Amino acid sequence: MDYSGEYENEIYGKITVKLIGEKLWFHFYNFNFPLNHIHFDQFETPYHQQYGQYRLSFLTNNDGTVDTIQMEMDKPDVLFKKTKAEPTNN
Repeated sequence: MDYSGEYENEIYGKITVKLIGEKLWFHFYNFNFPLNHIHFDQFETPYHQQYGQYRLSFLTNNDGTVDTIQMEMDKPDVLFKKTKAEPTNN
């Protein structure tokens, strides 16, 4: 599954997900965190005392392509739509 790319929400801004080596990295505002796989297409960041922890679910369209991130921030969860794919960085 190709999770890498830029995702955007008109209120919260951009998220960038990159594959560096064999690890996915999450960039949101001014911080970068590795993403730890939880289950299927769900990942979370490590807990950070200042920023807390983020849980992301990658959603697919009818073609099976990842096109949305659902992130637990508010109720209801916030959706970020993929705006462009990122090349894999190894």
